[in-house]
Amino acid sequence: MKQSHGKCRAIQITPNLWCFKDTCNVFVFNFAGHGVAIDFGSGRWLNQLPAIGISNLDHVFLTHHHADQCSGLLRRKSWPFIIHAPAGEDQYLSPAGLKQYYHTMAKMNHTPYCLYATIPRGIKAILYDISGNSEKVLYGYCFRFVLTPGHGPNAISIIVKHNDKHLAFCGDAVFAEGKIWEPY
Repeated sequence: MKQSHGKCRAIQITPNLWCFKDTCNVFVFNFAGHGVAIDFGSGRWLNQLPAIGISNLDHVFLTHHHADQCSGLLRRKSWPFIIHAPAGEDQYLSPAGLKQYYHTMAKMNHTPYCLYATIPRGIKAILYDISGNSEKVLYGYCFRFVLTPGHGPNAISIIVKHNDKHLAFCGDAVFAEGKIWEPY
């Protein structure tokens, strides 16, 4: 089932799992009205949550720090949900980490790593609580985190058993029919 709301449309993947085509693919689970998102993109999809039965977005899991995955989080100083990111991504996402990163790169006369991919300023209130080969249980579902560096040094993939299927989410490391952007 597809729903169109402007440029960012919702595509139902399985019962209670939606994909929003945003600056990246944003996947949103609906657990009895509570939402869990994987990646954030621009955030244009937020206003569509009531249409898919979500009254509260509770968690956002970032797979990595690239701007297309999280730049919409810069629109506000605080959010009513918990933002989780992989351990080590604070150097690319936190205000202090980004300041230090840009300072170090300038001091060495280097262009910051994938400047196009980093956000211009840091995001406050992110929990860097995702480590490789760990898991969190939310609403009775196990979210497994696997360290998959390559697309970013701390990138993770998330595996969730949902509706008798094991689903893997890897940010945009693999995109559009299995295209691999940066194999390392």
